[in-house]
Amino acid sequence: MKSLSLLACAAPILIMCAVWTWLSQDFIYGEAHAQRPIGLFVALWIFGWAGYVTACYGVARRARSSRGAGLILLIGLLARLFLWPSSLIQEDDPYRYLADGMCLTYGVNPFTVTPVELQRVAAGGDAPGLPDAFITSLRTPQAQEALARVSYPRLRTIYPPLAQAAFALGSWLTPWDWRGQRAVALLADLLTVVALAALLRSLKLPLTWLVVYLWNPLVLKEIANSAH
Repeated sequence: MKSLSLLACAAPILIMCAVWTWLSQDFIYGEAHAQRPIGLFVALWIFGWAGYVTACYGVARRARSSRGAGLILLIGLLARLFLWPSSLIQEDDPYRYLADGMCLTYGVNPFTVTPVELQRVAAGGDAPGLPDAFITSLRTPQAQEALARVSYPRLRTIYPPLAQAAFALGSWLTPWDWRGQRAVALLADLLTVVALAALLRSLKLPLTWLVVYLWNPLVLKEIANSAH
């Protein structure tokens, strides 16, 4: 696929990501739900999907050509960079990841305690078995805000051990700040790209097929914005 054609397909995706980041400032947790620009968000998503599908079709037509692989990688990285400063859009799962991860960083098993129990400790309640350092951490304003935003706080975590390790890493990077979870999600995302590139090489397929993953609007939203 020619570079000019690729750039034409990339434009809707990059515009989508840039405007999403600008719109994300209107998605403030717990505020103005009816005024959120969800219609514009969806319209941009459709716009991005149009560019993505066209790019995949163009790559499929030149199934054996690797021309444009570098540009595909660059656009995929730029899209993620554009979304890096965005606020969460219609998403609160990272707060659960953060609560689990903070438990682990203080040596507390996240499968034995619920966010509601942590909220009680944060509010000054008894904390049998919790380390003193963790109790002190729980009683900070940042911790109280994060715990208040966890969905289904009366339920214990359902996430398996490998996911918990990722949550712990994100929590260690930015204690009581969900952005560390985004950093870890993007790291896993980039490792996936490396693995896919290695797989394509082993199958003797052109690296342009990376466009299927790198430019996918669902991947961009769920990883680069939602930290899933």
